[in-house]
Amino acid sequence: MAKPSNKKIVDALTNIRWDADFFDPKNGNFDSIYYSDKTLFTYALLVNGDVLQYASDEFKADAEMVGVAISSSISSFAYIDEKFKHDKEFILKHCDYNVLEYLPDEILLDKKFLMNYDVEDLAVLLETKPHLYKDDREFILKILQNNGNALRHLSADMQNDFEMAKASVLNNSHAYQHIGNKLKDNEELLKLAIKWNGDILEYAIDKFKQDKEIAKIAVSNNASAICFLPKEFQSDKELISLALGSRMNVSDAMLSINKEVFKDREFSKRLMYINEAIFDYFDSELQKDTEFKLIKKIQEI
Repeated sequence: MAKPSNKKIVDALTNIRWDADFFDPKNGNFDSIYYSDKTLFTYALLVNGDVLQYASDEFKADAEMVGVAISSSISSFAYIDEKFKHDKEFILKHCDYNVLEYLPDEILLDKKFLMNYDVEDLAVLLETKPHLYKDDREFILKILQNNGNALRHLSADMQNDFEMAKASVLNNSHAYQHIGNKLKDNEELLKLAIKWNGDILEYAIDKFKQDKEIAKIAVSNNASAICFLPKEFQSDKELISLALGSRMNVSDAMLSINKEVFKDREFSKRLMYINEAIFDYFDSELQKDTEFKLIKKIQEI
């Protein structure tokens, strides 16, 4: 069976995003001229920049073609001529922060160059090149202050470092789940986290989950935090009132709240004024009650 013409293949490329393997010369999908014709090969790079791996040394050293490849697929940076990997001006012109993992160490140690990128994006370096910065406390702290979740990429010693943990949690409450075991007993760090997201209580040690003052902070901004509290707290009317007042994830909270508390008619009425949505969780008797239906209508106005 005859191969399709280059024109037909080019036409197809405008509509289909082929995998790079489709262009592997070993597969014989193209005439050999395809790999030496700059215009034709550029079409392939537009479709998938990783096709650059099958390019000639001449094409890999062509700034225009390399620019096309990188704009199509940042991972094509791995195949470009070495001169571009050391050309800071070229890198800044054509590449976003995703290229950082492909850069040589000498460039990644240039802090002035790195500051051309958003600090929060530099977190990728703590994941891919941690050895370069293990002794640079100031640099690591700066990243954590802008991307707290980067704490998960650090060593156990650094995750147990109070200053680093605090910087991370202040930036992103979810970073609390990555703090070291030695800091799990630190009340200040937990309060910083649950102040913004009560669900972080899930990662707290038991003694904090049994602390009512901490529980109040958590449920006040996220009702579902009550799911992580002891059974007796899930029947505590003060905590339930605070949880429903937060209006966050109420449906999740209702999975754990002890429904027996709703048998207290006066308490249930107070809850209706806090959050009328609680009406949907009452038993059928209360839902038929004229007074409760009236309160719901008033609250919905």
